[in-house]
Amino acid sequence: MYKAIAVCGCGMGTSLVLRMSAEKAIKEMGIAHLLEVEHMDLGSAKSMPCDFYIITEDMRDTFEREHRRFVSVKTAFDANALKSGLSEMVKELDEEKEGARR
Repeated sequence: MYKAIAVCGCGMGTSLVLRMSAEKAIKEMGIAHLLEVEHMDLGSAKSMPCDFYIITEDMRDTFEREHRRFVSVKTAFDANALKSGLSEMVKELDEEKEGARR
């Protein structure tokens, strides 16, 4: 199972909406058995182990600078972008996992 952390500056509003949107997308995509999502503030999230982060575009530079893996969306309510990003991320993680087994 993969772990994602939905992140915002304070860990209350946007990150909670991102988590709820991601959980809805994950259920609709039929991958709830593959991915769990938590939400928290940026400072806490950086110290927690996870496979990737779910963020809004305004945090993109921070995560790119730190070479952290992430899925980003323009708004926390952008279900299509979230589904697309989650699908690509899970595929990428699966491919890495499969390559490590070889």
